[in-house]
Amino acid sequence: MMNKVEKFITDNEIFKHGDSVLLGVSGGADSTCLLYVLNDLKEKFDLKLLVVHVNHGIRGEEADRDAMHVKKMCKKLNVPFRLKEIDVPSISKETGKSEEEAGRDARYAAFFEIAKEINADKIAVAHNLNDNSETILFNLFRGTGIKGLTGIPVKREKIVRPLLCCTRKEIEEYLKTKGIEYQNDSTNSDTEYSRNKLRLDVIPYIKKNINEKVEYNIVNAANNLSEIYEYIDSQAEVAYKEYVIHDIIINDAEKLPTAILLSLIHISEPTRLRCIS
Repeated sequence: MMNKVEKFITDNEIFKHGDSVLLGVSGGADSTCLLYVLNDLKEKFDLKLLVVHVNHGIRGEEADRDAMHVKKMCKKLNVPFRLKEIDVPSISKETGKSEEEAGRDARYAAFFEIAKEINADKIAVAHNLNDNSETILFNLFRGTGIKGLTGIPVKREKIVRPLLCCTRKEIEEYLKTKGIEYQNDSTNSDTEYSRNKLRLDVIPYIKKNINEKVEYNIVNAANNLSEIYEYIDSQAEVAYKEYVIHDIIINDAEKLPTAILLSLIHISEPTRLRCIS
């Protein structure tokens, strides 16, 4: 798996030599794998690593156990460690967001805050191929355009995902082979969370009854759609220069293909954009 991840990093230009990298590590299988893999590759890419663990204030003693586990791993590997504690239940009540959504937003906010503080070049998180397929299905069922069907990006702003080429099975086999321990988050088996329903119920049903390679096929389709989306987006950028004048889309824009026109509206400023009728 190491060779696969190294090639993925190189092919996608995820890191530059000398990068300072903040790793989001929960202590679960994926992020534990990310920590060990990047620690093994840090000399190859001349990386400076810092681990950030976020305690969401949801799981009590179990969350404290995870934080201690990550801290011990970092001490063993001689990687700097930072703990960030956030009261996600309170944020959820204040914002009206689910704890799942509030936790995600607060977690990334913490990553960016600390990355700015330490001047980190990249923020590495541990999404894998299965996460990608689940996200694509989740967006499809919830309702989305082409962009939402392109999946989880390998790179966006400072965020990078070096394990996006690996399946959950490959990650667990790597940890087992290396004898590396990790923690199990009890909320991962709670089907009250919509993403868990996809992972535990929907996708296993599809694998058993329709196609056992469903995750690969979903991600391959998303990669194809990503190329289409990039083309449409590039054409919309060209159209913007011709058909948008002082935040007004001129009538001639109606002759544009619908996909280009919709993308043109999307990349414009919705609060200011007007159409001449």
